[in-house]
Amino acid sequence: MKLSFVITKLLRTDTRNVSVSISAKGSVPSELLVKANLKDIAKYMAQEWLILIATWLLLTVSPTWLYPLGVIIICGRFNALGALLHDACHVKRSDTVYSTLVDWLGGYPIGLSIEGMRYHHLRHHRYACTELDPYLKRAVEQNKLMRLMSYLRGLLVIIAWCIRPYYGLLARIWPNLKNGYAKFFFGDKSKEDLSGAKDIDLCLQRDIGQIIYQSIIIGLVFAFPNWMFLNYIIPLIAASVLNSYRVVEEHTHEVTDDHSPINIVNYTNDQPMDFISRFLFFPRNIGYHRMHHLHPTVRYEKLPELQRWYAEYNKTSSCRKALAINE
Repeated sequence: MKLSFVITKLLRTDTRNVSVSISAKGSVPSELLVKANLKDIAKYMAQEWLILIATWLLLTVSPTWLYPLGVIIICGRFNALGALLHDACHVKRSDTVYSTLVDWLGGYPIGLSIEGMRYHHLRHHRYACTELDPYLKRAVEQNKLMRLMSYLRGLLVIIAWCIRPYYGLLARIWPNLKNGYAKFFFGDKSKEDLSGAKDIDLCLQRDIGQIIYQSIIIGLVFAFPNWMFLNYIIPLIAASVLNSYRVVEEHTHEVTDDHSPINIVNYTNDQPMDFISRFLFFPRNIGYHRMHHLHPTVRYEKLPELQRWYAEYNKTSSCRKALAINE
């Protein structure tokens, strides 16, 4: 039980001193609010694949003792694909070649699609810190063992995500199964009948591509079992566990009546922002979670600048108040 507490203390970054106000949020310069787009996200995903391929090639000629480092790098790249898919789900829905590329480059390799990410993640933003929040896990705040178990839940999440598209095939035949699809695989906590939900239909359509992708992966596993297990399956499982850790630690799991972004930030935690942590564990600025909740559509490159801007705004405001008092 102490392990989860130690890990949390070591990795969580306290940025609550960067306070946020309505006046500050309304004063952010427009050049810091540039929105993400699918074309750039697909390009960044391709960059991650270049790193993946380079790592795999290096591992073939490297001594065995370097394998754990290779797994960490590959795991980080899988998490980078997830971070970019996370950004993509905040982009306005469009059925374009870039949307398809985002699925094939970043979604299917980690067991998701842009529509699947959109379905459950946008509900997190819509219902953050309420009982309908799919990420809310109140037990982790009272029980350290439950917190640790929530981290390890990632071992099951990746398996569930890989099973999901096949369950989805059945849901296309028997629409009532869409309720279980949404609630079990995406944490939908509503009590609505989702058998006719258009959002679920969009997820099911994208699942066909995932079935094709997974069929290719299964074929490669049969052809090269040792290589695939060591260089794809193990890093993917590790990435899923790290993702579960991050989801738990991104928020204080409490319910609040004030659902405004300004208040939700008070229940939100950032992750480490040093270069090594951002490359290996929290890539593509996924650790700047407070800024993301304030400005969810802003492209990830702008989040560090946004945080510095808020910090500078606070300093300037404090100076103005001090001058006013002295006068």
